[in-house]
Amino acid sequence: MKRYILLIPAIIVMAACSKKNDPAPLSPATVKASDLVGKWTATADTLFANTSSQFRVNTITDNPYFQFNADGTCTLSSIDSGTIDYTVSNGTLVLTVPNSSGGMAASETFSIYNITKSTLGLRLNNNNNTHEDVWLTK
Repeated sequence: MKRYILLIPAIIVMAACSKKNDPAPLSPATVKASDLVGKWTATADTLFANTSSQFRVNTITDNPYFQFNADGTCTLSSIDSGTIDYTVSNGTLVLTVPNSSGGMAASETFSIYNITKSTLGLRLNNNNNTHEDVWLTK
């Protein structure tokens, strides 16, 4: 009987030492819309020329932000057009401005090149052999 009394605390200690299942770190390929929810403020904006590998850093002075909501809408501080719909899939963020008839007035597609709980890197590929990167923090 005394052996069983010592065995019970040993089992409890062993169970308490089990590994926790920590969530996998965020990556552009696995990011979901729920990972973006919150206010993200732009801190750096860089324009790259793909043909010459030159870049120009654009100064950000007015603290523009994206406010992503859990319902799939977002607002941009630089646009007064109301809410914008967004979707996230396979490292791509698509912003869509709906028109009054329920269709799409405009859209913009960004590649997510980096993401953590508090930082977000977005890339916009332009048609003229340039791409623009914006770095946001939460």
